[in-house]
Amino acid sequence: MMRTLLVGFAALCATGAMAQAQRELSYMAIISGTCSQLTIEDEDRTADCPATLFNTAYVDNHSSFRIASNDGSVVSFFGYDHAAEGDVANLTVQRLLFTPAVAEDPDADLAELTRRAMASTKDVEAVGECEYTNPALRDNYIRCEALAEGKTYSFTFHASDFEVVDLGGRIR
Repeated sequence: MMRTLLVGFAALCATGAMAQAQRELSYMAIISGTCSQLTIEDEDRTADCPATLFNTAYVDNHSSFRIASNDGSVVSFFGYDHAAEGDVANLTVQRLLFTPAVAEDPDADLAELTRRAMASTKDVEAVGECEYTNPALRDNYIRCEALAEGKTYSFTFHASDFEVVDLGGRIR
C-alpha cells in the first residue's frame, strides 16, 4: 500500500510541478491530523481518508491543498488564495489535479508505476472553494469542495500538527 501511495503522490507532484512551473514557490506545509470526509468523483471515500495533507503556496497568492487517499488516489485543489478575514481564509478553486490509484504490479519498478500514474493524471478546470483556519488554532479545519467535469471532489480535515518548509524566507 505504501508503494501505491508513493506512486500516486509522485505522479501528482510531478504533473503539478509541470502545470505550475511558471509560479515561484513560497512554502509547503505538511499537515498531520484527522480526515473526517473524503469524496472523489462523487464517490464517498471517507474510509480511505489519510492522516496527512499537503499545502503548497506560491508568491502570487495561488495555493493548493493535496490529499492522497489510502488507496493511492491523489487530489489537488489549486486556485487563488484570498487574505484571511479573522481566523478564516478562502481559496477559490480554479483547477483540480486528480491521479487515480494505479493497480499494483509486482513486476513493475517504482519509476514505471509513476509513469503510468502520470499518464492517468487529469488536470482540469474546476469550480469550488477551500475554507480553512490556521492549523495552530485549537478548533482548526480545512474544507475543500470542487466540481470538475461534472463530478464532486471534497474533503474535511482537522490538523493536529504541521510542519512548514520555508522555501526562501517568504512565509506569510
